[in-house]
Amino acid sequence: MVPGLSAITLKGELIHRLIPSHPGRAMEEVSEVLAISRQSLADVRVVSSGLRSMSLEQEMRSAQSLLEAADVEVRVEIRLDSTVDRQVDSVLAAVLREAVTNLLRHSRATTCTITATQDDDWVRLSVSNDGVDPSYRDVSPHSGSGLGNLRERLLSASGVLTVTRGSGDTFELVARAPARPLRRLADPDDTELGVRDPAA
Repeated sequence: MVPGLSAITLKGELIHRLIPSHPGRAMEEVSEVLAISRQSLADVRVVSSGLRSMSLEQEMRSAQSLLEAADVEVRVEIRLDSTVDRQVDSVLAAVLREAVTNLLRHSRATTCTITATQDDDWVRLSVSNDGVDPSYRDVSPHSGSGLGNLRERLLSASGVLTVTRGSGDTFELVARAPARPLRRLADPDDTELGVRDPAA
């Protein structure tokens, strides 16, 4: 999804959440959506030319701001260095954006922790939160916000995705990718995405 249009989707989820309890703040977010939408056409043109990329660090700051506006207590930790490939950085940023969309859409989270760390040649992105509806299941894995779509995004960067439902209403999504893309492996013991994570 084009970054500007994706931001509109995120803002829409936030507005839907704010309307019942904070209508004034919801109206403020509507103003921001209008501003973003005015830029979307230009973003589409840039993306179609292959010139636009996303930044994981910037997306983490944006996610923190968005979640705090939704009354979610957020903790963010970033430990990355300059060796992360731009494609990998952009893919992980897109994964984070979709993870936050899912959080707003399918949970009533009060806390969320987002971490992005680098260990040797691998980057690890983790999004964990409470407030998940125990009955919710991702029934559309190939939709724009499904887990299948996130796995496909990571596949383009030789990455892997795992999700864990903890006790009660907790949930954690972990995306791992090499700092620089690797050639897919053909070994049958590899993960479903074709890459073995040495840290797993």
